[in-house]
Amino acid sequence: MTAPTVLRADIQGLRAVAVGAVVLDHTVAWPSGGFLGVDVFFVISGFLITGLLIREAERSGRIDFRAFYVRRVKRILPLAVVVLAATVVAARLTVNAARAGQIGVDALWAAAFGANVRFERAGTDYFQSQGPVSPLQHFWSLSVEEQFYFVWPAVIAVVLVATRRASDRARRLALGGVLGAGVAASFVVAVVVTAANPTSAYFSTATRSWELGAGALLAVMAPTLAGLPGAARTVLCWSGLAGIGASLFLLDDSFPLPGPWALAPVLATAAVIASGTGSTGSSQPWCPLLSNPLAQRLGTLSYALYLWHFPVVILGATLLPDAPWAPAVLIAFSVVLSAASHALIEMPALRSPWPTTGLSPERRRRRWSAWRAEVGPGVRRAGLGVLVGATTLGLAAALLPGESPVAPVLPPAAAAAGAVTPNPSATADAAAEATAGPAVAALQTEIRAALAANSWPALDPSLDSVLDGSREGSDVLRCGEADERRIPQEECTWGAADAESTAVLVGDSTAMHYLDSLVGVATSENSGLRLQNRAMFACPFVAVPIRNDTAGILARCAQHNSETVEFLRQSKPDLVIVTNSYQELTDDDTGAPVTAERWSGGLAEHLGAIPDESKIALLAPPPDEADIVACYTPRSTPANCLTRTQKTWFTRFDSDSTVIEKRTGVVVDPRPMLCASDLCPAFIGTAPVKEDRVHLTTAFAKKIVPAVDELLREAGALPAKKGS
Repeated sequence: MTAPTVLRADIQGLRAVAVGAVVLDHTVAWPSGGFLGVDVFFVISGFLITGLLIREAERSGRIDFRAFYVRRVKRILPLAVVVLAATVVAARLTVNAARAGQIGVDALWAAAFGANVRFERAGTDYFQSQGPVSPLQHFWSLSVEEQFYFVWPAVIAVVLVATRRASDRARRLALGGVLGAGVAASFVVAVVVTAANPTSAYFSTATRSWELGAGALLAVMAPTLAGLPGAARTVLCWSGLAGIGASLFLLDDSFPLPGPWALAPVLATAAVIASGTGSTGSSQPWCPLLSNPLAQRLGTLSYALYLWHFPVVILGATLLPDAPWAPAVLIAFSVVLSAASHALIEMPALRSPWPTTGLSPERRRRRWSAWRAEVGPGVRRAGLGVLVGATTLGLAAALLPGESPVAPVLPPAAAAAGAVTPNPSATADAAAEATAGPAVAALQTEIRAALAANSWPALDPSLDSVLDGSREGSDVLRCGEADERRIPQEECTWGAADAESTAVLVGDSTAMHYLDSLVGVATSENSGLRLQNRAMFACPFVAVPIRNDTAGILARCAQHNSETVEFLRQSKPDLVIVTNSYQELTDDDTGAPVTAERWSGGLAEHLGAIPDESKIALLAPPPDEADIVACYTPRSTPANCLTRTQKTWFTRFDSDSTVIEKRTGVVVDPRPMLCASDLCPAFIGTAPVKEDRVHLTTAFAKKIVPAVDELLREAGALPAKKGS
């Protein structure tokens, strides 16, 4: 028989460390391994829940599944539902309709404890998300826990029934053996899947169960720890705390997680818990760092703070986009919400007499009356605290300095003369404007008008329809999946069969979103061009394996590029147009960002296999910075969504240009079609420019057909049109 549950100061302190690390990671991106606080929570949860189940089984001879799941519902659901509902409502007020709709879908998955499945299927990279992050993404860990507890109590029950005639010690040994095998299997799966598909590994219950299982294994072993001397407990506590600290400050998202590196915080957390397991009383003098009043209070609020902080941080960032004091305000608001909801929702729900089925009306009435008397004073105090806290934060927000972005002041359109160069200075852009052809010059006029706008104009298609997908899309985009969908090459070819020039487009999704422009060029009057597409989504035309969580994409991309090189050898087109993403990409061989040298070498390898008679033209991708999905909100202005060319873009453009020029190819800088003075608006004329951070909308790709034609011919990639 084991002792009844005692609130342990060390575990409360561990909760404080875990939630503090997660909140700091999400607000100020520090410490580097702050996200590992979730792993600490997993071990704590596995230990506490398994201990509760074992004690119940040893006390009563069985596990009451109904009572267990009622406790889980009362512990988890009330506050979770409130946070989900509040987030959905807040999203409607703070972000665009399309994004708010997606958040609503996220909430449904989270309410059904399927958030991890939702984000795994969506290919959401926890560390390098290219779109705006869902304010409910953190519910993935709650989903993992509850999925684990859908199964784990039944496993314990089966083992205990199978060993019902054995001693308590023998039954624990049997349970430990089953659990140990499960932990080992899950850890192996974590290591294998992390190497193959990091996103799936991060969110998967199969790759996370070993962490909960480690805590559960510790609960099974609890009686053997009762005799630990104080000196051993001191060593376990401090070594465990050192391990947690090292994990938080030395590990980062470049390490393979959860397998194998989550082992570090998991073992360290287990050591701290073991140091207090089997001791009597709630205090642990060998672990004083975790028992201070602040840590205890933060530990008490840890569940509420974990749930509230992420929606506050993500949605709050839309209201306080660049304010230096924003992290402090968002953390303070999260703490106020957590304290209030702990008193008003979490504790009243836990203490409620529900369910009262089977009781007489009089007994039900007495129980609810006693509950109201117990929680009433705390609710009233919390309500007063909410009023004071909300007033204080409201006054602080009103008094702190802030300003809404306004349209930038631009230099004169002809401030300098010369050609466009891959240089971030506005002078170089002005030089391009001064020498622009008529199509680009017309765009420049519209760009400057867009940059001067202080409010969103009516666009066609509307930004909301672009973002929700109801008005976007193009038939030619299906050619980016030609291999997978078995689309014949003829259906991805445009222009007259007897055209004097043939061109082939290669590259990734950024190339695909130029395709409508290039098809427009090929099918225009007297174009003299026949265009074939060999670009493929998620497949840059470089001999470097680029990490992508799309299932099987690495192998398919390598095969596609090999077949494309052979296609170019056989067909010997007059022109090969290359467009690849300039966003920061991860080299799958090293797990680190692709270096300029590695990228250049990979591009040169593919281009070197193309016949010399084929001219190479680099059509660089659009600069990427502002993501229209995130920056376009009910409160935003066009100035919130301006893009400036980033260092990564210049670095990649320089290296690509060097490779292309060695092949005596030509380089086409698209910025004159997109930017003025290195400021790129989210709309030009009446067309939205991009549908996310980097991909052109179909409407804009079609709008710039004359400008793309003009730039390609001016660069010498295409001959002059007949009759021009």
